[in-house]
Amino acid sequence: MSRENVEAVRLSDFSLAADDFEAIGDYVVVTVKQSARLRGSDARIDDTIYHVWHVPNGRPRETWGYGSRDEALEAAGLPR
Repeated sequence: MSRENVEAVRLSDFSLAADDFEAIGDYVVVTVKQSARLRGSDARIDDTIYHVWHVPNGRPRETWGYGSRDEALEAAGLPR
């Protein structure tokens, strides 16, 4: 998507909500529901994304975001 297209998209009522947490060793896979409304419209965008948190010794160190759970697990080297 070009910068012009990204700038043309205006969102309102944007939200992120953690839906599920799964601890796997030093990692936590978080299922995140995201939602937004296109400004000036009733059209909504709803999607699920996945965050992988690296939490060694109980201290958050890094996080990454992915579009699918399998992609998140694979990127972190975790079993699917």
